[in-house]
This record gives sequence, structure tokens and C-alpha cells, in this order.
Amino acid sequence: MIKITTASGITRQSTGALHIALLAITLLTSLFIYSNKAVAADMANGKNLYMANCAGCHGGNGISFTQQVPNLARSGILAQADPILIDKILAGKNAMPPFFGILNDRQIRDIIVYARSLM
Repeated sequence: MIKITTASGITRQSTGALHIALLAITLLTSLFIYSNKAVAADMANGKNLYMANCAGCHGGNGISFTQQVPNLARSGILAQADPILIDKILAGKNAMPPFFGILNDRQIRDIIVYARSLM
């Protein structure tokens, strides 16, 4: 391998590594922003979907009716990243039915944003 050094002392090898590092940082930053924010979520749609699909168990105000169902307004559940919450909602667990094939990712993001407003 030939090592070429520029007048500023930067080698072509280090320039390539720098480009790769900057690309990695950009990609990771994009993933972080995307995973922690619902992208252009629709709050009104989220409220309608929440009331139709979630309020029956989690309550209209995010406070559940039974101990078997988590209180969304009084827990750290909604602090999880959107992709984790989407997977949990799609899969269902315990008393919560799976919403796979019923709600799409966009609809679930809308619900998440609305539910977070109840906290």
C-alpha cells in the first residue's frame, strides 16, 4: 500500500477513514432521531385510533381500569424508543392483543405520540 501525505500532514488513508467515520456518525444520528421521534405524526389521527383501539383497556386518559393493564399516563413505558413500542404493539402481550395486520407503523406512531401527550 502506498501512503501519500498532503502538505497539511493528512494521509489519503486517514482521509478515507475520516469520510467513513463522518458517514457512520451521520447514519447513527439519523437513526437516533428517527427512532426517538414519531416522524410527522398526526395527533388527531392518533387520538381517534387510541380511543378506538386502546382506551377500552388503557383508559381514555391513559389510566387503566385494571391492574393487569399498564397505566400509560403513570409509567415509563412510553419513554421507550418508537421502534420498540411499535414491535410490542404489533406483537401484543398478556391481555393486549397483537395489532399486526390491524394497524400499520404510521398509525401506531400516531397513537404513540397521542399517548405520550397523556403523561
